[in-house]
Amino acid sequence: MDSNKEAFDLIVYILEQMTEDKEKYDQEAKFETVVKEAIIEAIWRKKIIEEKEAYCTCDARVMCQYAFRSSEPVHIVKNRALVHIGSFGLLNQTDIELNRTFSGCMKASKEEKFKCSVDKKSIAGGTWQRVISKNGEGEEKKFVCEDSYMICTKYGGIIYFCNNGQTDLKIQIKASFEQRLDLILDEELYEKNETYRLTAQYIFQVTEIDEERFGDTLVKIKEVYNRNKERYEKISKENGYIPPELIAAIHYEENAQDFLNETFDVYLHNGMELGKINTIYPEPDLMEKGEFDIAAVDALKGKGNYLIGRARNLRLTPESKDLIAMTAFAAVYNGWDDKDKGRKACVYNGTNIYEKGLYTSDYHYDAEAIYQNCGAYLILLTLLNQE
Repeated sequence: MDSNKEAFDLIVYILEQMTEDKEKYDQEAKFETVVKEAIIEAIWRKKIIEEKEAYCTCDARVMCQYAFRSSEPVHIVKNRALVHIGSFGLLNQTDIELNRTFSGCMKASKEEKFKCSVDKKSIAGGTWQRVISKNGEGEEKKFVCEDSYMICTKYGGIIYFCNNGQTDLKIQIKASFEQRLDLILDEELYEKNETYRLTAQYIFQVTEIDEERFGDTLVKIKEVYNRNKERYEKISKENGYIPPELIAAIHYEENAQDFLNETFDVYLHNGMELGKINTIYPEPDLMEKGEFDIAAVDALKGKGNYLIGRARNLRLTPESKDLIAMTAFAAVYNGWDDKDKGRKACVYNGTNIYEKGLYTSDYHYDAEAIYQNCGAYLILLTLLNQE
C-alpha cells in the first residue's frame, strides 16, 4: 500500500475519532488544532506499525495462564507519571503492578483455597520480559510490547497481554492452544476432584501440537466421527454418561486401524478383535462379530460399574462439552496410576507435554518407548471444536 495514502487514511480515521470525542473537543474547537493533533498521533501510530511492535498503554489488560477461566482480564497500573506521546500513555518494563488479583489460581493448594496472591514482589526480577530496546524514560526504562510477559515466581505462571489497550476491537486473547476452544473450568470440580484438577493443570501446560505429524490424522478422525456420529450417540445414550466424542476417541486409542477403517470389529475394552477369546486385561466375555455396540456399552461400564462411578464424579453426561472432564476420563479409562498420574501417552501424544514412555503390555512400562497414535486430548479438542 502507498505510504502517503496509508498515512492520509490514518489521519482521517483519527480525526474522526477526535471530533467525536465531545469531552476533549467542543464544537467550537479550531479545526487546525484538531488536525495538528491528529497528524501528531498518526505519525506516532504509523511509526509503531512500521516497527512491527505494538506498544502497550496503561489501559492494557493481562491474563495468567494458571488463572481460573472465569477470571476477567486485569489492568496494569501505571505507578508513575504517564509518558505522553500523542495521547498514548506507554508502559515501561518496571510497570508491573496489577490493579487486583485474578479470581483463582489453578496451581494454588486446596489449603490456600486456590486463591491468586500475585503482587509486585512475586514478579520475577520485578520486570517485564521481552521488552523493546527503544525507550522514552531513560535507558533503564524500556517499553513493553504486546509480546512482553511477566513470570509469577509463586507458581511459575506466565502473565501475558490479552488486550494491548490501543484498540477498541474485541479483546484478542493470546494464550495457549487449549484456548482455541472456549474452555470452561468447573471450579467446584477443580477444588474437589484431584483427577479433574491434575488434568486441568496438564492441559494448561499444552502450548504446542505436532501438526506436521498429526494434522492429516485429525482431519481424517473428524471425518470418520461425523460419518458415524449417530452410532456413537446411540452408544452414549445407552450408557447414560459418556459423550459420543469421548467414545470415538476411546475407540481410536484402543484400535486406530479399526476406527479409521470404520469396521467396528473390536472390543472397546482393549482393542482386540471381536469373536475371539480375550487374552488382554480386562478380558471381557466372548462377544461375536457385529456386536461392537454391545461390547462398547459393556466396556464403558467398567468392572463393577467402576467407570460409571468415575464418569458420574466428573459430572459427565451424553451432552457434556467439558474438555477437561472428558480428557480426565480418557486417562482413567486406560488406568490412572502413580507412575504417570494421568499424564499418559494415549492422552497427550502430539503435544509438548509428552515425549516418550508408555505401557507396552499389561503391567510393563517402557520409559523409552514412543507412542505412535494421536493422543485423545487432541482428538477431543478437534471433535468439540468443529465450527
